[in-house]
Amino acid sequence: MSPTHQALARAHSQGLHAQGTAVAAALAAHLRLLTPNITSLELEKVNLDTQLLATLCSGAAPIKLQELCMKECTTDSQLLSALGQLQYLRVLQICQCSSLEGEHNVSPLAQLRGLQELHLDVYHFEPIGLSSVLSACTQLRVLTVPCAHHIPPELCSTSLTTLTIRFIIMSKPFLLDVGQLPSLRALRLVTMLLCEDAAQGRPQSALIVEQNARMLSSLPAAVEVRFGLRQKRDFWLLGMLNLSSMQASGDAVEALLGRLGPLAALPALRGLRELNLNFMHILPGSVRALSIFKKLHVLHFGGERNNVMLDAHAVLAAVQLPSLEVLTFNFKEGMSLAIIAACSFVQGRESGPRVLELRVRMPADDKGERAAFEGVVRDFEALFPAAGRRKVKLVKSIGSGYVRWSAIDG
Repeated sequence: MSPTHQALARAHSQGLHAQGTAVAAALAAHLRLLTPNITSLELEKVNLDTQLLATLCSGAAPIKLQELCMKECTTDSQLLSALGQLQYLRVLQICQCSSLEGEHNVSPLAQLRGLQELHLDVYHFEPIGLSSVLSACTQLRVLTVPCAHHIPPELCSTSLTTLTIRFIIMSKPFLLDVGQLPSLRALRLVTMLLCEDAAQGRPQSALIVEQNARMLSSLPAAVEVRFGLRQKRDFWLLGMLNLSSMQASGDAVEALLGRLGPLAALPALRGLRELNLNFMHILPGSVRALSIFKKLHVLHFGGERNNVMLDAHAVLAAVQLPSLEVLTFNFKEGMSLAIIAACSFVQGRESGPRVLELRVRMPADDKGERAAFEGVVRDFEALFPAAGRRKVKLVKSIGSGYVRWSAIDG
């Protein structure tokens, strides 16, 4: 973005907010004088009256905006209608704009006949009318949608080459018909959610999970299926977003994970190196289902907020994954024996990585848990006194925020 465009975006972020037709027209005229040749605009954390946007791009001397990126902006209900008037737009990216949560009709964007990239990256946003947009925008090559089940089965495009889905809920039917997308070459799934709540963990849901897995694994060879974000190596696999039912979800999540087997046929998962499990009750059987990831080197049980319930025996199951080099989890009292058992298993095996690193998070304010972990360390050092021969490296971090890991054995 040019210095002029950056200044414009900064001015918006510092509180520029136009309301009403007259004010919008006056401000639009002023901005035309400042930036007569503006073609690209990025707005971040802006309170935007869409009348300003409409006025800028109409009249005798409209700004011929070709690229527009809106991040965390607050707008009004007329945003999509106003965007449909930007007739020169080629790239439109909408990220986390709260005013678009819920169902919204995106058919006004069908007026953007030259649109080449459309990124609808807003959680809890359900776009209605996508088919009409793809039918009219015959140059559209790149599309991002919030969730897989927002894609209607009649979706058709001869130009679309890349489809990115922020969430795929595996317990809901994924009705993508690639036969109607002959130019599709890349399908990117950023985050996989097994189910929305425990009610979706029913046996019939397990069948849907397997059907979706088979559909993804049987896509034409010309369509490359990718997982996670391009700039990162890891992939997020979530159990359910309803935390209130997490404790009762262990068996359901385990059953659904066991239905992901067909995904092992995909090169992207065969070569997956890093996996995050979150929002789930993790049982040993759930971990054993991860054996489909043949080259998994790094496994995270939850994050700093610890949005998982971890069965202590799942730690022992995890260290038995043949390629695992790093395991991260939050320590709780009652895990001590399982951790020592895991260390003993790794020390006794003849194959596998040379050293397995167990990264243990602990809260800064829980003296009981810290004392329990110190007991684990003493047992570890007593059982395996020769540091140079240890096949396990215990690493700890205390507190949240920026994680600083420190090795127990120096």
